[in-house]
Amino acid sequence: MNTRFAVISFLAFLAGAPAPLAGSAIPVPGGRVALDSGGRGSLAPKHWKSVGKGSLESWVSGTRKGLLMKAGARMETVVKVPALSEKETRGEAHWQGIAHVDYWGLDQQGEGCLLFELLHGGQRLAESRVTISRPVVDRGKEVSYSPAIIRTWAVVGPPLFEKVLGNEVTLRLSSEGPRGVIVEGVGLCRTPVVPTEKLLGKPNGQLGPDLLGAGSLGFEAMSVHKQSALQILRVREGGPAAQAGLRKGEVIVEINRRPLPENTLAPGFQWAEQSHEALLGKAVLTAGKRDGFVELAVLREGLPRRSKLELERPMGFTSMIPGEDKVLAALYGDTIGFLVRTQRADGSWSGDPIRTTLSALALLATRRDDCAGPVKRAVDYLLNRYPEAEKFGRLGFWHAAYAGILYSEYWLATGDDRVRQRLLDMRDWVLTGAHTSKWGMAALGHGVGHLPYGQKALMAPLAHLLVYEALARRLGQESRIWETFWPYIERSWSDPGRVVGRRPGHGAMGYNPSYKDLQEFWSRTGLCAMACALRGEKEEMRVALTEVMVDRHPWIRNSHAYGEPGGALGLLGLNLAAPQHYRKVIAEYAWWFALAWEPGFGLRFTQPHMGAPYMGQEDLINAAYALVLAGPRQTLHLTGGTARDWLDISGLPAPLSQVRAKRNQQGFVWMEGQVPGPEIVYTIDGSDPDEQQARSYRKPFLLEGTATLKARTRRGNEWGPLTEFNFAPAKATWEVVAASGHTQVGKALQRADRLIDGDLNLCWLTDNGQDTAGYPHHFVLDLSEVTEIRGLVLHYGEKDKIPGEWSVYASKSADDKPRRLATGTTSGQVTRHEIDFSAKVKARFIRFEASRGITAEARALMIREVEVTR
Repeated sequence: MNTRFAVISFLAFLAGAPAPLAGSAIPVPGGRVALDSGGRGSLAPKHWKSVGKGSLESWVSGTRKGLLMKAGARMETVVKVPALSEKETRGEAHWQGIAHVDYWGLDQQGEGCLLFELLHGGQRLAESRVTISRPVVDRGKEVSYSPAIIRTWAVVGPPLFEKVLGNEVTLRLSSEGPRGVIVEGVGLCRTPVVPTEKLLGKPNGQLGPDLLGAGSLGFEAMSVHKQSALQILRVREGGPAAQAGLRKGEVIVEINRRPLPENTLAPGFQWAEQSHEALLGKAVLTAGKRDGFVELAVLREGLPRRSKLELERPMGFTSMIPGEDKVLAALYGDTIGFLVRTQRADGSWSGDPIRTTLSALALLATRRDDCAGPVKRAVDYLLNRYPEAEKFGRLGFWHAAYAGILYSEYWLATGDDRVRQRLLDMRDWVLTGAHTSKWGMAALGHGVGHLPYGQKALMAPLAHLLVYEALARRLGQESRIWETFWPYIERSWSDPGRVVGRRPGHGAMGYNPSYKDLQEFWSRTGLCAMACALRGEKEEMRVALTEVMVDRHPWIRNSHAYGEPGGALGLLGLNLAAPQHYRKVIAEYAWWFALAWEPGFGLRFTQPHMGAPYMGQEDLINAAYALVLAGPRQTLHLTGGTARDWLDISGLPAPLSQVRAKRNQQGFVWMEGQVPGPEIVYTIDGSDPDEQQARSYRKPFLLEGTATLKARTRRGNEWGPLTEFNFAPAKATWEVVAASGHTQVGKALQRADRLIDGDLNLCWLTDNGQDTAGYPHHFVLDLSEVTEIRGLVLHYGEKDKIPGEWSVYASKSADDKPRRLATGTTSGQVTRHEIDFSAKVKARFIRFEASRGITAEARALMIREVEVTR
């Protein structure tokens, strides 16, 4: 039951009848049951009772089954009208009830009359009386076609309808004429008199209400699950709907004189074939090939008022490939125009890394010279916003993967190696987030911190990272993500060659090894197929992944938490890994492109099955599907291309920015601009770099001792901001000789080496996965020789992985008993922890112990870097 726009659940009139294209069935409490004998000789449907003198008789016509109500027949049922949900009560909207009855006609020549009533407490709320003269002459299973459905409506307006919300009403059908009437179903739903956007929006997996963007018809609607009416939410000024006189709040009940069926917002073949969105889209497609008109009926004063909406241009797609299909080429041009118009001054689209990446990739795929500037500005935006991979945040694997895909394609197109180091940094940062999964193999979560879902982890962000790494391999970057996590990937796949519980696998990529579903598989399956194709590996897996996508394409918008751009990503995977399947599937959705396309604007947004509006709307789908539509042209490596260095960006300078500087364990200092490109000038004596004494940075240089480095970016006479770095002596001879953090000593030390690598981006993060010991944690640092020190500096990572209670010990040799130098507790968020000893001490070995975490639940410790003060 829909909790927002509740609709009385429908009762099929007859068992085994296929869902009709138009029409509905009897609503009753208790769901779908058949119109077979109700017992005791009655032919009335279950939950209905016969209260008239006329008889009831089954009427079969082909595959359809109706009910013949002879003259004088009457039947009624009692249903409960759902109360308003909490969300529906927050606004000031008034509510109306819309009931309908579907009929075919009469059982013989003559005249009949059908009366449909809604009653409450003896009061008639509404009625519809229709005189019928059309006979239905075809009867029997051998009939090759089904009779047309006619619908009549009864509307209960406010305040009368609002009095029965949450109460029972009686639905009554009466055959009052001399001839019998064949009826098929009755429906009842409720809508606001004036809809509001506050009723839209949903968390993942709920069935509406959803925004439906009918760009080609000039309106947006509120699409409601299991409702046989579609309410207009907005009408675009000057568009087809406005010119036809349609208004906000009006309820569409017919498309091309066919009554709307019960809508579905659930993914699947019924949605693709007969949802209100699909029926509108198919009507637009048909009109584009015919006369250019779509006829819609809206209820006014309880009666259908029909209007013809003239399309602004034909929507007769042919192959759905822009290079072959002139109509689709025009749509593609509008999506690119949308992206050109909507880029922000900072280079982003909507300030979001996902939309920025998809938009820049779509422009790059055009191969147009005038797109070089927008693409480079987008790359510069991401470089500036995420100078360190850890800036991508706690859910950062998603955003890092998108940035990595764009950086790789950009470098392949331009040869601009400013992105080289960022690609390496992201790969190495991802590997710091490897934890032991429930099945004993390494896995990833949403970010570096932990594995979700009881250490089961998930495939979705990893699938994105696999595509980024597969592209980066083409630039010479060593592949490590694929190899590290391949056991988890393989176990998550539902392998058709493996039989489990007497059933072979279905071929899709699972959520994780314990949940290999066929509902929310689309995006992760397409991305993994893309990674296989880019790497030229695992052909058996690639084939199985793409075949299940073809077989279950109506789940295209149902990727977990990620309906879009998940739908587009899956199509990109098909285009690369199985182009023949892509052509088949994209053609199935010509109706959506026809409906969503507003000529001169681009695509209008419709809420997908999964996901939420915060992912983006028009700014998301125009970017995602501009990229999809360009796919068959193979202009990017992501879409099957192989060309390199075809885009000249040499005349496009990078902006001045702060300087990034790192010194590795051996003491070599490396620098680049936060937006790489401009010259860097620096000093190491603490003075401000200027024309007289600044050095120009060319390559990494050795700086072993204590120093203050100051640097600026420069272009001609323009100077970037001053950035200062204070370096302690280099750690070239240091070594971590003991550490907690993994059940295997070697892997524990490998993780702990990040404490002294000089890179704050790569942290020591203890394994936070399956069967890990948790606190206490420790590391032992060997300074290689006895050194006079006065304290320790720890750079912490995530706030929930800070030690709550700690101690520091030191000794001059491995044989000496360590002496405790300091102890304490930590509270609140600390990023730089300075531990001062009571006096200077001479020591070679330093042991740091954390006895507990910042919270009772904490298990992992995360330290970016350790330093000693002298």
